[in-house]
Amino acid sequence: MRGWVRSLLFVSAYSPLLLIFIIKYFEVGSRNFWISILVLLLVNSIWIPVFMIARKWNPRRFNVKKSKNRTSDALDYIIAYIIVFLGFEFTQWQDVASIVILLIVIFFVYIHSNLIFINPLLNVFGFKIHDVEAVKGGNIVLITRKFKLARGKLIHATRMSDNIYLDIGKKDTESDNTYDEEVR
Repeated sequence: MRGWVRSLLFVSAYSPLLLIFIIKYFEVGSRNFWISILVLLLVNSIWIPVFMIARKWNPRRFNVKKSKNRTSDALDYIIAYIIVFLGFEFTQWQDVASIVILLIVIFFVYIHSNLIFINPLLNVFGFKIHDVEAVKGGNIVLITRKFKLARGKLIHATRMSDNIYLDIGKKDTESDNTYDEEVR
C-alpha cells in the first residue's frame, strides 16, 4: 500500500546528496545544472500536497505504550554523503554505473528495511521520527513534530505506507486513555 510514499521518502532522503553531486559534477549555470536543480525541486515539492492530502486519509487514533525517538539515527546516514568526495570522475561509464548500482542497492535496502528514520530532509523541516508501540500491540514508525511521546499519549495519525504514519496533530477532548484502534 502506498509504495510510492516510500519511494518519495527515499528520494527526499538522498536529495541533499544529489544536490552535492549536481554542484560538484555539473558546470554551475549550465543547462544540465538548471534542469537537474529543477527536477530535484519538483520531486521534493511533491511532499507539500502529499502531507496536506494525507491529513484526510482515514485518520486513526491510538495510545502510545512505548516510544523511541529515532531522529538522531539520521547522523548514521551522513556516511553515504562521503561517497561524493571519493574522487569519482563521471567521464567514464564505469564510474556512472558504479554510483547507479550503489544507489539502487541503497534504495532497496531503504525500502525493505523500514529505514524511514534516516531522512535528513524531514529533520530539516522539523519532523521527528519515532518507533512507537501502541497500547493495542501494533508497532509503527511515526512522523511527527513532537520530540517526545509520553506513555498513554493519544496520537491521531494517517497511514502513509505499511506501518509508516503521519501525526496529524488533532486535538481531542477525550482523555488520552479512552480510545484505541489496533494499529495494523
